[in-house]
Amino acid sequence: MRFIRIRLRYVWKTFEILDIIIKKRQGGQNL
Repeated sequence: MRFIRIRLRYVWKTFEILDIIIKKRQGGQNL
């Protein structure tokens, strides 16, 4: 159970970082 939770947290963090990078890229292109 603990292992799965840690993995999910890692995956979520990586997804958040990717989302931020994509948003920044889109913002830069729009500007």
